[in-house]
Amino acid sequence: GERYRLGKGLNQDYEKAFELFAKAATGGFPPAMFSLAVQYQEGRGVEQSDAKAAQWYGKAAEQGHEAAQFQIGLFYEEGRGVEQDDGKAAHFFIRAANQGNARAQNSLGRHYHQGRGVQQSDEKAAQLWERSASKGNPRAQFNLGWCYERGRGVEQNDEKSAYWYAKAANQGNTRAQTNLGWCYLSGRGVEQSYEKAALWWARAGAQGHVTAQFNLGRCYEQGQGVEQSNASAVKWFAKAADQGCSSSMYHLGVCYGDGRGVKQSDAKAAKLVGMAAERGQKDAQCTLGWYCRSGRGVEQSDAKAVYWWTKAARQGHVTAQFNLGRCYEAGCGVEQSPARASEYYTEAAAQGCAASQFELGRLYEHGLGVPDEEDTATKFFSLAAYQNFPPAIRAMARAPGRGRKRTEAGCRDYWLSRLAVRSAENLRNLPHGAVLSCVLDVNGSKTEHWAIFDRENDQLLDYGMHRYKESGASYGYNSQRELGGTSAAWKVQAVSPEQFFYAWKIHEAFLVTWIPVDMRNLCHEAVNNARSSIGRRDKLKLQNQENTGAISEAMVRYWFTLKGMRKTSMDCSSTMSENKQCVIS
Repeated sequence: GERYRLGKGLNQDYEKAFELFAKAATGGFPPAMFSLAVQYQEGRGVEQSDAKAAQWYGKAAEQGHEAAQFQIGLFYEEGRGVEQDDGKAAHFFIRAANQGNARAQNSLGRHYHQGRGVQQSDEKAAQLWERSASKGNPRAQFNLGWCYERGRGVEQNDEKSAYWYAKAANQGNTRAQTNLGWCYLSGRGVEQSYEKAALWWARAGAQGHVTAQFNLGRCYEQGQGVEQSNASAVKWFAKAADQGCSSSMYHLGVCYGDGRGVKQSDAKAAKLVGMAAERGQKDAQCTLGWYCRSGRGVEQSDAKAVYWWTKAARQGHVTAQFNLGRCYEAGCGVEQSPARASEYYTEAAAQGCAASQFELGRLYEHGLGVPDEEDTATKFFSLAAYQNFPPAIRAMARAPGRGRKRTEAGCRDYWLSRLAVRSAENLRNLPHGAVLSCVLDVNGSKTEHWAIFDRENDQLLDYGMHRYKESGASYGYNSQRELGGTSAAWKVQAVSPEQFFYAWKIHEAFLVTWIPVDMRNLCHEAVNNARSSIGRRDKLKLQNQENTGAISEAMVRYWFTLKGMRKTSMDCSSTMSENKQCVIS
């Protein structure tokens, strides 16, 4: 029968094999009973029947056939051909495991881990997985690695965890490959290596593991362990999204929104982000709220923005909490309620959100929705200020007695110096071609200045200025000024970041924001001029009054939009998906 089944020395003939297996099984031969059950299970040479397969597996198992004991255990575990029964499944797994069957040992370990049909015991689960793993079973090797990583049933040990993950990964186990990638990314149990993390995720991703595909997409997006490639990032995000990965849907939507690796499309971005949001992905919910607020790819609706931000906020999304605070304070999409605003600011502030800490301080300072408490206001201002949040630093500088026991002049100088240093540091993190806006009060004349950041040469290129009620013109500085200085030389030239921020006296009206070159539908004219200036790396003279006004109006409009609401920071979900498999295999 075996020779007919395998085609060894004879023409392969499943029907003939079945006939011979049936004769031997009827005669009470356990191996024939097992082979007959396999024929019924696979439907080879006979009509497929789980019930008859279970019948013959059971007969062989009762006569001590190790493989049959394991198979009938699986049938009872899954309810295939028999009524589902965890107790009977564990019974047969125990019998097979006691005969050294590695697969049964792994399955029995899973039952002890989950408390199915036996009393729950992580220690017994780990012991069984170790016995199975030592025989080379890749699932048991993965499970044992998981135990050592979590300290479940064994003493926690990152090195042993990585060792067993590697054993299973080298046998092609995709879960182990994914977790081993995490070990290399974080340097837990192995020497940290972005390249090896990406390598293992690539192997698992090629086999269809959805989390590995998402992680690999993030690697390509960030250029971490692989050469940066937006097109490759999109490729892997799309593969994972097709399998229902909500995080991949979200990131793929962001790629469409930014036009990274694909043709820019607000409609596709909103659709993908919406699909992720519907599945509960909190970053997507926050971003979809922003799309609804701005009418990007969807119909503009403040009410829907509030709806999605509320969903994200309930999951603890700090940006959504902040945005809801702004909505309730301004009555945008909801009935105005400073008290509700303070609740959302408080939630975000508790997570360390500097913007919310500042806004909460402002509410306490003016008694909006909360008691008028100067000490509480100072508390929240200082929390944000020590995170180098410029508006909070200005608030601390505005009231000399706040924060530190200093003389009035010393306290003010301390916070103003901190603001100036923070401003210069912020420049270093800007993308090449960022457009900066600075509203200053110079000798009583309120002036709006523009500059472009040239990251490659670490300098600002002069862009122009707009003096309120006056015409615009190009300008520049010829030397660095001390903090508090007000003089400036009106010679057009490139200036350093320090010069731009130290040249003028800092007043409470001081505002700084930036607009990346790749932002679409915002400040289109200014962005094009920025690209042109960076390309020439020389002065940029605004051609006429009309042009100056248009650019200023657009950028000021963007500033107030940004001040009022915040987009989801891409860093909110920039981490890889940590696939620490809780479902033991």
